[in-house]
Amino acid sequence: MCSQKYPLIDAHCHLTWKSFNKDLDDVIKRARQNNLKAIITVSATINEAEKNLEICRKYKNYIFPCMGLIPRLYFEKKSIELLKQKIEKYQNEIVGIGEVGLDFYWVKERAARSELVKKFQELLPFIKKMGIPLVIHARDAEHKTMKILRKQNFDDYKVLFHCYAGDTNTIKEIVSNTCWSFTVPTSVTYRGANINAARHIPLDRMMLETDAPFLAPNRNIKRNEPKNIAISVKKVAELKKITVDRVANETTKNAINFFNLKI
Repeated sequence: MCSQKYPLIDAHCHLTWKSFNKDLDDVIKRARQNNLKAIITVSATINEAEKNLEICRKYKNYIFPCMGLIPRLYFEKKSIELLKQKIEKYQNEIVGIGEVGLDFYWVKERAARSELVKKFQELLPFIKKMGIPLVIHARDAEHKTMKILRKQNFDDYKVLFHCYAGDTNTIKEIVSNTCWSFTVPTSVTYRGANINAARHIPLDRMMLETDAPFLAPNRNIKRNEPKNIAISVKKVAELKKITVDRVANETTKNAINFFNLKI
């Protein structure tokens, strides 16, 4: 029996992660029981890409793939070129390109950050040519990423800032672009940056994500999974002082429209 009546979508998770290898069918069953209508699963390395597609083919029209490369892997030889090749090959299957972007949390050294920026900038014209929605990873680099996107004329392009944890002023700047949106992760139940983001992101620009198996809604949960959207939707409703139904319906509609989901 479903525990909720309202529809939910997990707009970003990683079902290729090894912790899902043994019980993925049960994970999907629990997601359905909590009324998730769709799941977006993201490959963040070249090696994950094919496995991610296989999962989506198995659960066709329920799980949908994004294909990307976490920024720390930009430095690997030919990694970006391999990503481009796979995106071109599978462009009719994937619903998003990403996550890609900048990560200044893990990349600290100035020269390395400059190289990261350079590689990201070089990737953007290809993404624009493909015309597939862009999912951004911007950790400790939200404002810098936004400035690069604007400089490369992504104002009219669908862009999603995944797991947003930046400052309020940057939220306002991103919101000024009508094509750009955010996801709020399940860690919104306790992480200050996510709580602040949930309060300030307009509902018509918000989607919900787990980032599973990471960012569980409770620090004692060892592995996050898509069903936990049913927890975070209640927290977002509490923070915004609106009904759970409204948060669920709006964020689900936003995800369907952003990713052009056929569900």
